[in-house]
Amino acid sequence: MIASEEHGAGIGRSGLSTGKRRIFAALCVAMVLLAAAGVEGVLRLAGWGGRTPMVREAVRATAGTLMITDPDGAKPYFFAAPPDRMGSGVTDHFWMPKPAGTFRVFLVGGSAIQGFPQPRHLRVSAFLGAMLQDMWPNRTVEVVNLGTTAVASFPVSDILEQALPCSPDLVVIYTGHNEVYGAYGAASSNRAGSRPWMQRVHHRAGNLAVVQAARSAVGRSRAGDSRDLMEIMIGRSRVDPGGWRRHAAARSLRSNVSRMIRRARAAGVPVLVCSLPSNERDLAPIGALDADAHGSDAVRAVEEASRAWAEDPDRVAASMQALLEAKPDLAHAHYWLGKALEAQGDAAAAATRFIRARDLDPMPWRATTQTQQALREAVASEGSVLCDVEALFREHAEGGSIGWALMDDHVHPSLRGQALVAEAIARTIAKHGEPIDTEAADPDRLRAWEAYAAELGDNPFDRYGVDRWAVEIFSIPFMQKANPVALQRFQDRVRRFEHGQPEPLQAVLREWRSTPPICFRVGLALMQQGRHEDALPLLRIAGRAVAPYSSGHLACTYYLLACTQEVQGPLTNEQRDQAEAAIARGELMLRGGFENEGARERFMGRLHYLREEYEEAIPYLRTARERATGQNRLADDGALIDCYRHSGQWERARELAASGARPGAPFAQHYRQWLMSLPPNTPLPSPSPE
Repeated sequence: MIASEEHGAGIGRSGLSTGKRRIFAALCVAMVLLAAAGVEGVLRLAGWGGRTPMVREAVRATAGTLMITDPDGAKPYFFAAPPDRMGSGVTDHFWMPKPAGTFRVFLVGGSAIQGFPQPRHLRVSAFLGAMLQDMWPNRTVEVVNLGTTAVASFPVSDILEQALPCSPDLVVIYTGHNEVYGAYGAASSNRAGSRPWMQRVHHRAGNLAVVQAARSAVGRSRAGDSRDLMEIMIGRSRVDPGGWRRHAAARSLRSNVSRMIRRARAAGVPVLVCSLPSNERDLAPIGALDADAHGSDAVRAVEEASRAWAEDPDRVAASMQALLEAKPDLAHAHYWLGKALEAQGDAAAAATRFIRARDLDPMPWRATTQTQQALREAVASEGSVLCDVEALFREHAEGGSIGWALMDDHVHPSLRGQALVAEAIARTIAKHGEPIDTEAADPDRLRAWEAYAAELGDNPFDRYGVDRWAVEIFSIPFMQKANPVALQRFQDRVRRFEHGQPEPLQAVLREWRSTPPICFRVGLALMQQGRHEDALPLLRIAGRAVAPYSSGHLACTYYLLACTQEVQGPLTNEQRDQAEAAIARGELMLRGGFENEGARERFMGRLHYLREEYEEAIPYLRTARERATGQNRLADDGALIDCYRHSGQWERARELAASGARPGAPFAQHYRQWLMSLPPNTPLPSPSPE
């Protein structure tokens, strides 16, 4: 009996010793990890895993390496959004190594610094480039736009980390509006934890093939979701003013901005951190007024104030002040009290109420005072430089409160606002000097903002396009409910502009979506109507509205030169050089393999055609036609037949025309006309003697 007890010492119920049980447990864990690694490996072989970087190499050339900012690089941050409803960056290009004498600025942040909803050529980045070029006439200035829609500060810090090896001379950080509802925001459907370390772990896990495959399956189930991105990003429709989520948002912002400053400093790059203006004067709180929380009497009083503040400001002011004595945190009462005070002529008191309303908004889509303080604390603790954009906006705002004159919606600056953000950055650079710049910047060389806007391509059609975007934003149900007057404002502007245009253009405007740029679409319509002189200025602007290394830019260059040819006759040597430079960019695109949908070959062929290089045009047009359908195929075939004619390849011209002239074929009448215009049975040219 004793021997049996001694023999059983250290043996568990399973009959295994403690040591063996530990070995068994370790083997089980190892088998699970091995199986997971096997699944991960198989999925990686199938193309999963890793990520598309926001900044990547496009193609190597004699001049160096052409880098591209890839909008798809934003997709990993939107793990809870359907594939067709994700935020994105913009396409930009620059060269590495950085050309000598170049001052390179990276803009990082959300959609406000990206410049949405203004077109590319009228965004902060364009204004800043022009202003810095004026201040530094002996330098080449590059402003690279890394702004990304609907992201909180963690994705911004990750994007900056990718970009820092690309030799910036200055980084401008403009983030904080999305800290609650953006990707990785504190109350977002894409939250991923409330602390920065959780966000980093989650994001790294997102590079695993297993995680990506699972997300893809979930994404497919969500495909077709018709909600706007703003609606999709809402994890909680109400965020209490004193709740932990607001504190978590401020804490995360301070941590991520501090981290960005430290990383940039380690790379030897100075940083400007911007304060954040928002529409406070002309935008009521976005969050819904909660009858359960505040009572039906309070709701009725606020609704009455929203209707009567302009006609009877004294009564509304008294009513809202009485309501606030009982409910001091009621954002809507603060806002309508502010409107009544403004109507009474007390702008300073109104401004205080507008800010309070913004800070108490149940849906904080705008940076609050707490958010702004987090930014200032990060700047102070890391010894960086604050660019006080908000203060400059208040200086230029009516009564010191920021409204429609400077904002297009809740946080996105208007055309005037884009220029003002750029001016704030430019003047901060000039003020601080070293270590931001190595050459004295002269702010007295800055011109009036209207001069920059005109030079960059301000025009009525792009302004109409911005109003169209605003209609979409304020048509989102919760935005429309909170600010119906804003929706009506932009709808009226859109209708007035459309009705002021000739009937053919009205149809073009109503059919337009976000791409191609509206100035390009209208320019083409004017060309089709034979109004070439009217089309020319819009087509010139269109070339600035698209990335220079893109099929869109090739198209803009082609139509601009074709339109010019209609107006002035044969192209000048300078214009021929312009076509040649565009073809060279297209060749780099071909070598890099990006924008591979056939449009690049189409317009490279047509640019050769304009240069009367018919044989050089043929291979590009043949490639383009194989990928084209409908009107594009017809246009490609017409250009190709003409190139065959000019190069004496009559048989090929007849074959192509005859193939499209078959009975029942689409556009057969066009092909028959081309076939009839060709000389019948023209012999092929005799081969050249050797």
